[in-house]
Amino acid sequence: MTITAPPAAAEPPASAQIAENMLNTLRQLAAATDRPLSPDQYDKAADHLTESLAALMYEAAWPRGMALDAIHHALTHGTTLRQAMLACQIG
Repeated sequence: MTITAPPAAAEPPASAQIAENMLNTLRQLAAATDRPLSPDQYDKAADHLTESLAALMYEAAWPRGMALDAIHHALTHGTTLRQAMLACQIG
């Protein structure tokens, strides 16, 4: 098997795009039907990804607690992260 790097993008993605990709990866992890990981390993991987997404949001001036609330809201309600952030701000 040969692993090749993807072609370079014309422009690097914005942080918001990366955050949405991370959120979609969390959704894909939850929906995976052939989980080769044990439940504990799966939860650990999802937790690491969630924490990484919260750290990225922290860099955009979102406190950790608010970021985790927005991530949970987006996953629960099937919204984009941007929509979830607005919903969490409004209350």
